[in-house]
Amino acid sequence: MAKRNIEKAIEDTLKSRKIKYNKIKENGFNQFVVHNIGEEMNIVQVDDFVSVKVSLLEEDDIKKLANILYRLGWTYKNVTYSKKRIERMTLFTIDIYPYADDTFVSAIDDLNTYFRSINLSRYPVQSIEQSPKEFFLNEYKSFVQIPEAERISALESILQIKERYFRNVRSLKAIKDRLFELKEFAIENSNDVDLEEFFLLDFAALFRVLELGLLKLSLKDFFDNFKGEIRK
Repeated sequence: MAKRNIEKAIEDTLKSRKIKYNKIKENGFNQFVVHNIGEEMNIVQVDDFVSVKVSLLEEDDIKKLANILYRLGWTYKNVTYSKKRIERMTLFTIDIYPYADDTFVSAIDDLNTYFRSINLSRYPVQSIEQSPKEFFLNEYKSFVQIPEAERISALESILQIKERYFRNVRSLKAIKDRLFELKEFAIENSNDVDLEEFFLLDFAALFRVLELGLLKLSLKDFFDNFKGEIRK
């Protein structure tokens, strides 16, 4: 398969599964930096050679991926894999040569199915017992730590999510309850969840809290140059 066709096949696979990534072209190879699978994940393509690198921290995840790779190596003859300990992390390398769609798709599906559900289930647990006020104040503190450029680029998505899910709720408790209903649904239906939307839910709920004036913070505190419509 031609290099350009392999590049397109990799992107089509990631996009169809709503896996977020950044693509880098450098020195004749393509690199895809994947978000929300493992601690770090990179896909490197050089001609018809594709290497998937996944770094893991948790022992349960390491054991699970070892089992996944054993099955892949037994099923597909164009797969080799290795494991290397680097300080506290374990780096898995999955090499596919020559590239084949079915091999790559199977590897990505296995990784996505397991680590997507792991990432979702870990996310909201620590916040459930907080009072609504404490919860949203902590969310605000988290949000302002994000680089300003990233906050600004997320604004349109946050506004859309806020209108989609929180437009009819008007109290701190109701907004927090609605937020956790959405999170629980996402965890139970993780294969169908848009991860970008999932990770912006908290900030969309916070935006609704601020536009209703339920905390002593303003939308200007949320985004320095907010000029959008304030909806009550």
